Amino acid sequence: MNAAIRELHKALGVNIDLHDELMRHAEESHRKAFLWQSNRPERMSAFDEALHQSHGERVKEISDFRKGGGKSIGTFCIYVPDEIALAAGVLPIPLCGGSDWSVNYADKMFPRDICPLVRSTFGMAFSAT
Repeated sequence: MNAAIRELHKALGVNIDLHDELMRHAEESHRKAFLWQSNRPERMSAFDEALHQSHGERVKEISDFRKGGGKSIGTFCIYVPDEIALAAGVLPIPLCGGSDWSVNYADKMFPRDICPLVRSTFGMAFSAT
C-alpha cells in the first residue's frame, strides 16, 4: 500500500496494524482459493487488482467524493442494487466484510447466532479495519 493511502487510512481512524494483518489474511486466502490454479485465465488479473484496490484507491475515491459534498450509503451485497442508490444520487459502498478474520471482534459484542455476514461486517468496524 502506498504512503498516501496509508496516511488516509490513519486519518480515517483505521487501525493500521490490524489492517495490515487483515490484508495479509485476505491475500493468503485469495492465493489459496485462486492463484494456485495453473490454468487460471490471465484476464482474471483484473479481479485480483480490484481486490487490492478495494482497500486503497477505492477508499481514496470514496473519501474524495464525500469531501466534495457527495452522499453515500452502505449496502450489503445484492440486497440493494447499485442502480437504486445511484438513481437516488448517492454512492453505494459495499459493506460486506466477507472474511471470517473479523468475526472474533464482533463476537465480543454480539451473540454468536447472528448472521455470519453481519458478524464479519461489524467485526471490521469494531476492529477499525
